[in-house]
Amino acid sequence: MYALGFPGAYEDHPWDEDVAKVGSKIFVFLGTEGSPEPGMTVKLRESHEQALSVPGAAPTGYGLGRSGWVTISFGERTRRSTS
Repeated sequence: MYALGFPGAYEDHPWDEDVAKVGSKIFVFLGTEGSPEPGMTVKLRESHEQALSVPGAAPTGYGLGRSGWVTISFGERTRRSTS
């Protein structure tokens, strides 16, 4: 996984989610195995607005979108919108 190539990055599994962390900070949520729709959630401070222009991308819920978190779905809806 690309995210684990960053200095100090490691995989963890809080809340039964696969995540990448540096120290105690999560910087990408990779979802759970068997999720109905694959995707990821990542914190993008500088490229947040640009990332939202990608099909399937949306501000992350629970107020996290205001802090630069973006969720992108890789499921069927995304594939149809890019065809």
